[in-house]
Amino acid sequence: MSSKFKTRAGSVLSFLLVLLIGAMPAQAGAVDDKKPVPISRQAPPLGLYYYCIDPDNYPEDGFIGTVTVSYKVNTVGRTENIEVQSSTNPCLDLSAVTITKVWVYDYMSVRKSSLRDRKLTAALEYWISEETIHQIRELMAQEGGLDRDTQPLLRVPPRLPDFQHCISSSAIRTERVVLEFDVTADGVPINVKTVDATRSCYRKAARISVEQWIYAPKIVDRQPVAREGVRATIEFQVGGG
Repeated sequence: MSSKFKTRAGSVLSFLLVLLIGAMPAQAGAVDDKKPVPISRQAPPLGLYYYCIDPDNYPEDGFIGTVTVSYKVNTVGRTENIEVQSSTNPCLDLSAVTITKVWVYDYMSVRKSSLRDRKLTAALEYWISEETIHQIRELMAQEGGLDRDTQPLLRVPPRLPDFQHCISSSAIRTERVVLEFDVTADGVPINVKTVDATRSCYRKAARISVEQWIYAPKIVDRQPVAREGVRATIEFQVGGG
């Protein structure tokens, strides 16, 4: 699998395939003035946990589980140190941790909060509709069933300080770096290496960028598995300043 990513596009949330639909609203209580303010706090899309659902054996009310996670918000508003505190369905745990990784908080509110206030918990509730169950049954009947390749959830663009020293003139141009890497069953890029680059100076910035990306893992026989040989092209559009 290969993809192209332009730095000018900013962070990208890409929920792909017909499976990645209909996420229920994230459960959230009242906002505490002392705690970081969420900017983006999505509920897990179906594409992160559909393989946990047995279409021939599911609750009539559609409720399939709750996962409570704890995490810390860092000084730039990103989540880290994510752990599952409790779960009614262990199969849902990976989806809860994965989606929590892409949550973003207002960094100004983070700076006003204490270290204690930056340690948060969230309960994610999972519900399923009969329409979705019907869609899963249709997919199971197709060739390949519920198997799916890895899909990008969050692509963090390269930071200007990481490649600013590479810009030697004001002429507008595009530099490209092609990278290859593996994605773990947890959706984490590892073994990142450069395959090609128009200028070697941009290789490090591209690698740092990819190492922060988050993927929905590859699914084989209802299990998340590692995916080798994923390729991505990062374009740096520079100059004109």
